[in-house]
Amino acid sequence: MPLEEGVLVAKARRAREVLRFAVAALSLAVVAATASAGPAAAGPVRGHGGGTCRFPQGDGEVPVGLALTLPEAALTGQPVQATGLVFTVELPASVVDALRNWGAVRLEGHVGGELAVRDGGGATAVVLAPMRIPLTTLPAAGALRIPVYGTVPPVIAHRPGRLTVELAKLTTALVVHGLRDQMPVSEAVSCTPGPAPPAELGAIPVRGSELPAPPATDGSGVEIGRDGRPEPQADGGEIPVSLEVDGLARIAGLGGVVALADGRFDAKVYPRGSVRGNFTSPVKPGSFAVPGAERVTGALEFTQYGEASGAATVKITPGPGFVVDADLSIKLFIRLLNAEVDGRSLDVGGDCRTQSPISLRLKGTVLLAGGSPPPTVMGSGFAVPPFAGCGVTEDLDPLFTDMVSGPGNELTTTLILRCFGARPCPVD
Repeated sequence: MPLEEGVLVAKARRAREVLRFAVAALSLAVVAATASAGPAAAGPVRGHGGGTCRFPQGDGEVPVGLALTLPEAALTGQPVQATGLVFTVELPASVVDALRNWGAVRLEGHVGGELAVRDGGGATAVVLAPMRIPLTTLPAAGALRIPVYGTVPPVIAHRPGRLTVELAKLTTALVVHGLRDQMPVSEAVSCTPGPAPPAELGAIPVRGSELPAPPATDGSGVEIGRDGRPEPQADGGEIPVSLEVDGLARIAGLGGVVALADGRFDAKVYPRGSVRGNFTSPVKPGSFAVPGAERVTGALEFTQYGEASGAATVKITPGPGFVVDADLSIKLFIRLLNAEVDGRSLDVGGDCRTQSPISLRLKGTVLLAGGSPPPTVMGSGFAVPPFAGCGVTEDLDPLFTDMVSGPGNELTTTLILRCFGARPCPVD
């Protein structure tokens, strides 16, 4: 092996050891919720909260935002569920700079909250279960905003009228990892919640549960054609669906994030309760900051193995469109390309990839309707298998297996409807 490449391999191994060493535990809580600009109707709504936290270098504000989409209408006695829940945890630039000066390098934690839903009677508490804030490296400069995706539990509307949704509280717990004088450090941080009066996010119109006549079917149980909506099925009874795929893959071993933009999932939903399809995504570069060590960069390619498949249930909605509840299993190989350590190329070869595919299970609800229906967010944890085929002049399989492989990884995907049925897809 050339001397120069041997130095690069040694640097990568040293980076791995520093990454393992830089672990500290610290928790802080931010509990608050203040009103958004004003109550909105059904559709996308936002709220925000925050608290003052006593960091080692002084007090700092940690705002927390919430966004979700309320359904356009609801029926009494039927489940009502908001979609597209996104928390946004923000550390202002001044807080980030102060934390870095103190020695902080990365953070992770949980964020959750509670909604209050009213239908003319008392309020029903809807708990937003704490969702994991993935391990995130503090930026070199500027603010840090971390989106965290969650799910809103359904509620039942008991009487006609308006179902109002209020933001009752937001809660955040963080863990900060850092180094001071080359030693792991931790510092307890106490937070004082800001004012937290109930804040109305929006209202959902609720009507009685007198349903219209059952829609026609194609003979196989799939409901079609109600209220003049276009027939979604193809000749064989299946519904062709094409979705844009964006997302983030967080690799625990590297503490890095790879964006999955411009992907595509083309599938068919079958009337007897199944879905099958194929995922494609361009190669995406990744950059991984390792505390106290050189920067490791590279590109990751996710390639589907076999056909994605799973269960699917097609339902009619109160408004125009169809709802597909999907439970999908998909397998993907991860291939590593263009690796660099400290800005110098590390020749990994052309077939450096996981020995076996990663396994993902994605569950969620997709709305098939005209216009711009809200996106669907799905998440899945996964383990990265060992690597094989890495290295031209030296076997680099153990290096990348040790650095990248293992459990605790997360993939968050956002699915955006391109077209379905006979509706034409936009031209790429």
